[in-house]
Amino acid sequence: MGEPKALLRFDGATLLEHHIGTMRAQGLPVRVATGAHAERIEDVAAAAGATVHRNRRWLQTGPMHSLRICVADLPDATPLLVTPVDVPPAPAAVIAALLACEGPAVPSVGGQDGHPIRTTVGVVRKSGRGRTLRDTLHDADRISLGWRGALRNLNTPADFRAWRADVAASS
Repeated sequence: MGEPKALLRFDGATLLEHHIGTMRAQGLPVRVATGAHAERIEDVAAAAGATVHRNRRWLQTGPMHSLRICVADLPDATPLLVTPVDVPPAPAAVIAALLACEGPAVPSVGGQDGHPIRTTVGVVRKSGRGRTLRDTLHDADRISLGWRGALRNLNTPADFRAWRADVAASS
């Protein structure tokens, strides 16, 4: 991408700031895991109101290890909304629908799973080494929300440009 995905800019803010802002607008505390480019990302996350947790072993571990670091001090029953930074920030209606679920839930569009997901700290802790969060959500409710952004990944400059063009067209 030429720079950390979290720091890609659109509409006057970084992608990370948009994610944090949408979650905080729903009254949620936000925790951010960092690895590569930690200092730069931590400064932005903290300024946006998130608590930062650094995965110092990010090269040897994966996203689940980072997630475990973020939730290490929380009780097992604590509900979580989890999203990677390289997906579009979820609209308020999507966040509210997931928060209304009683247990683990995954937004679904046309039978495909998307982001963010709702789970609990206990589910994260019980996941075995080498497993992804998706592996732990086989029995989660699938919530049809109709938001196609749930399926997008912003992995390349072309993906990011196409998403930004779609956002501009729908404004």
